[in-house]
Amino acid sequence: MELKNFFSNRIKLISVAIIITTIIFMIFRILFPYFDFPFFMEGPFDADFNILIDHMKGGLAHFYDEDKKVAAIYLYYWYFIFLPFYIIPPQISVYLWDFLRLVTYLYVINNIQKISKNDFAIYTFILLSYIGFFFDAYLGNSNFLILFFLFLSYIYLEKQKIWLSGIFFALACFKLTSIIFLILWLILKKMKFRDTPKYLVPLLLLLIPYFIFPTLLLQFINNIFILEGFRGEIIEPPDYGNPVLNFLAQIYLFIWQALQPAQIMFYAFLVFFLMIYFVERKKKKEQNNLKNPFIQNLKEEKRQ
Repeated sequence: MELKNFFSNRIKLISVAIIITTIIFMIFRILFPYFDFPFFMEGPFDADFNILIDHMKGGLAHFYDEDKKVAAIYLYYWYFIFLPFYIIPPQISVYLWDFLRLVTYLYVINNIQKISKNDFAIYTFILLSYIGFFFDAYLGNSNFLILFFLFLSYIYLEKQKIWLSGIFFALACFKLTSIIFLILWLILKKMKFRDTPKYLVPLLLLLIPYFIFPTLLLQFINNIFILEGFRGEIIEPPDYGNPVLNFLAQIYLFIWQALQPAQIMFYAFLVFFLMIYFVERKKKKEQNNLKNPFIQNLKEEKRQ
């Protein structure tokens, strides 16, 4: 590839920037033990990755234990997804985690044009998802996997491979907020309502253990309403003296927890679909106007 053609390809330039970002984070990880850095740089670095490691301790039976650094709020099968990175020593697996994030994110942004060719939607998605990528890489979180699984789910959905699409959607749902994409695709008519049962079968099959072991389900439900601060301290809403208001306060804290900066990585995918919808809607409106002789006459009169 000629240098001129390379620089004309914005996606490839963005890919290089993403690779450089990952390398910089790796270099900082190597330097932290040897040099003094401000706490805001070193303190939260890899914090979420260490939390994910901590969740694995004691095996699946203790996955939802409240005595962990931070209460686990992922569906139980996340344990098996992350298991290879737990088995490998964390000093090595954290770099493999970086590499997996890099490869999956590059795959998504280099194939996003398979969904839409609209440049504005594409580059808005890349900008927003990169912000999420930055925080995800800094903290060592797992949002990149959600984006990757959702992307594959939609690609196979377009190909009408509902079972395979449903499997990737189920994998993305280790974090429950991914459910909003099913609702979004139904509303935007990207998915046929009659395909929904078939699409949800893989997820429903994965949820069966919660009904066999209801204690596991109760622990999970309890954990998702536990909000912890930056240093792992429990944050409790004030008592309003009203059970309804207290419940609403818990819901508010849950929503706040679900809207962290690193999660912009896959929320950008949601914005991407909304932008495509409005762009396509505008095009259809313009096409209908062209076919309408009355509107055409009005335009001609204005020109005159």
